Amino acid sequence: MLTAEQIREKLYASAQQFDAAYAKKQYAKAKNIYDTAERVALFIDLPQEDRKKLFMNQSDDEDKNAVPVWGVFNQDHVRKSYMECIKQNKGFETKPYEETFYGK
Repeated sequence: MLTAEQIREKLYASAQQFDAAYAKKQYAKAKNIYDTAERVALFIDLPQEDRKKLFMNQSDDEDKNAVPVWGVFNQDHVRKSYMECIKQNKGFETKPYEETFYGK
């Protein structure tokens, strides 16, 4: 059984795995790594501070122009991985790319 610290280390290591898959344009693999890390973090109830460091920190500020701070998972790369999976029909999404907002 892994300790909480070992799980935390694996989650941070998964960000490097995501980056490697993204760099090789293995978008489905990158998306799967991100999804798995996100689900594990939620399942084990990872502290909010660690979730912010991993995924992103959205400002609690009332300013409409507040910019989120990316975590170790670059959310621009995450978004592109999701979109490429949709385009290639390699995700769990049910709509083909052509039927999405971006495909029109």
